[in-house]
Amino acid sequence: MDPLTLLRDVSDAYRSLKSLAVEAAILTESGDETSNQRSEQRVRFFYSAPDRIRYEPCGKNVSTVPRQHLFVSSAVAECFQRIPMRTMRMFCQVTLTMALAAGLRLAAQVQTQVPPVVPGAKPVTVEHIKIHGTALEGNLEGDAVDRDAIVFLPPSYQKDTHRRYPVVYALHGYSIGAEQWTHEIHVPQTIEGAFAEGAKEMIVVLPDSKTLHNGSMYSSSVTTGDFEKFISHDVVAYMDAHYRTNPDRMSRGLVGHSMGGYGATRIGMKHSDVFGSLYIMSPCCLSARTAGPVNPEIEKALEAVKTPEDSANLAFFARAQLASAAAWSPDPKNPPLYQIGRAHV
Repeated sequence: MDPLTLLRDVSDAYRSLKSLAVEAAILTESGDETSNQRSEQRVRFFYSAPDRIRYEPCGKNVSTVPRQHLFVSSAVAECFQRIPMRTMRMFCQVTLTMALAAGLRLAAQVQTQVPPVVPGAKPVTVEHIKIHGTALEGNLEGDAVDRDAIVFLPPSYQKDTHRRYPVVYALHGYSIGAEQWTHEIHVPQTIEGAFAEGAKEMIVVLPDSKTLHNGSMYSSSVTTGDFEKFISHDVVAYMDAHYRTNPDRMSRGLVGHSMGGYGATRIGMKHSDVFGSLYIMSPCCLSARTAGPVNPEIEKALEAVKTPEDSANLAFFARAQLASAAAWSPDPKNPPLYQIGRAHV
């Protein structure tokens, strides 16, 4: 499944998704080692008890797991058909390998193969805008309140001035911003190709959520600001006010990869009145995590961090540890980092 098909699937989901159910894409292995067959399996989550969640993968028995293990608020209502290996292999080549991440696997972003240009594809309009984050005001970390965002308008947008469009909001992963992600997912080329191959026209928005320590975790924190509300309210409200959108949940999709996959899960489940469809790629942070062994070198490096420059010089996982702590264990009385502790990755 290439990015063109991804957009088409999101478009189709507007018509088929039911009420509060939300779907997640999971890469599963099948066959022996020599066959190397893979397929995509979609599941839906829903409450089975106040503190537990039930999920039902296609072709398997219903399983129940503690609710906090998934950070989700709905579960499997029905299962979907598997996608053939051929399309999954293509999708993995063009984007990033899809899997349900166990713990905080915030691997660095990688180079991806450029898909072929679709002949006859019409150009989309690309706009670089600023969106004021009311939800981010007063954050202790000093992260920008006026955030960059990249908007992709479909070919007919400028001509058909009375038409309104569904919107897909796409959340980038840790250590990068929206601009870098555009090069990794090869937009606008992939968006233009999707429309040329029959995907329903829509607006695509890439908001930037990079912070002092390279990632907001799309969570609510006095240290970083409330990025959950920034995405679910500030960004959506701005788009509905400034562009010809269809301002209802069934015309809004939320997509995310890695940290963005976690964000799409968290925000989509908690704000199902805003987003009617989710597409989740290799999300981090959904599994229960116990405290790992202390790494003396990392602890020493973290204790030495006093300035943004100190953070910028940290190794990847040490910096991710700071980002996790800023998002999930903030402490307004503990400058200069305003964190209670640092989450072990």
